[in-house]
Amino acid sequence: MIRDLMARRGQEIACFSYDDQHKFRLDDSSIRYYYPPTLGADLSKGFDTFEKLDDTADDHLDSLLKTIMALEQKEGKRVEADVITWRGMMTKFLAAIFTDRDGCASNPLLCR
Repeated sequence: MIRDLMARRGQEIACFSYDDQHKFRLDDSSIRYYYPPTLGADLSKGFDTFEKLDDTADDHLDSLLKTIMALEQKEGKRVEADVITWRGMMTKFLAAIFTDRDGCASNPLLCR
């Protein structure tokens, strides 16, 4: 089974975003391109207008599940996937082999 999983290429089946007020949106409106900063950038620019996110509630899993439920309602069938995660978690897994100091925590769940 693991061999089959490794042989297939992952694919995006759905996406979600958060708006400026950190409200859930069932779209890709928050996707941005990465532009490398210019040399000599002022790292304190924008500090006075920075708004800290209230991180007392961890709603990433809720948003992931809302997205999957919306996809299943739209298609009228259950999502057939071996692994469902978000990009940041996969990045942590892939980068873990290159570091020996940083830990990576995950709580995998088996859903049927």
